[in-house]
Amino acid sequence: MMRFRAVCLMVIWLSQWPLAYAQDLLNDTIRFSVFNLQLRPYAVMPEDTANIISMTTRPGDQWLYVTTQEGMIYAIDEDAGGHTTLKP
Repeated sequence: MMRFRAVCLMVIWLSQWPLAYAQDLLNDTIRFSVFNLQLRPYAVMPEDTANIISMTTRPGDQWLYVTTQEGMIYAIDEDAGGHTTLKP
């Protein structure tokens, strides 16, 4: 009987802890959108590439420069049809 009472008290005590909600660090109101974001791959990276650590552009340049964790730098270009080419 003591164990049952202890378990019941533990359940009641744990149920009073607040739930961990996502914290808004900007203190603004985030409203849900009726729109869905459709994501698609922009460019296919080589299989031996583990992680992208940065992406940047240069002023007046059409290329997107991608740096990987392995130290490779790729230049990505997009043609008028939306197709991308990747050059190391």
